[in-house]
Amino acid sequence: MGLHANDLGVYSCTSNGSLRYAPFDAALDSKTTNLPIRLQAWRMNHSQFAYGGDEVELSIWDTEKAFAEGSSKSGTVDAPGLKRKRGVELLPAEIWRAKNLPNDHLNLRQPVNITSLAFIGSSSEGARHIAVGTQNGHVRKYDTRAARRPVADWKNIAKVGGIRLVEKGNHEQ
Repeated sequence: MGLHANDLGVYSCTSNGSLRYAPFDAALDSKTTNLPIRLQAWRMNHSQFAYGGDEVELSIWDTEKAFAEGSSKSGTVDAPGLKRKRGVELLPAEIWRAKNLPNDHLNLRQPVNITSLAFIGSSSEGARHIAVGTQNGHVRKYDTRAARRPVADWKNIAKVGGIRLVEKGNHEQ
């Protein structure tokens, strides 16, 4: 589902929430931690990673803290050791989590089904801007400093099959 390589090793994430780091140096041990299940999109950006999936909201984590002993023993929000940040219950290694969209015109909850995501904007900003594609064919842009809900929502981009891939453009600022 997700794979990222840097100078030191390879990170991989599966849809069942298993995040693994395998260093290139054979003398170092690989590390594994658990994330929520039903993931469909995972991306790494420097020292942070983001994920989303079927009924799993967009979430940004600190990679170093995620592999720290005991930081994610449980992938549930009811895990002990939660920290509160602006009224949101975050897991110990979690930096930011999106909030579900407001109810639709019939006052029904809108389903969460993230199929792809990409960090956009300059790398000096870190994980500030993220584009997300959904199974419903929507593309949403999140600004982690502005709000927990999307700052832009382009609806019905894909009519059948949803958005499978979102990528940063060549001239992205």
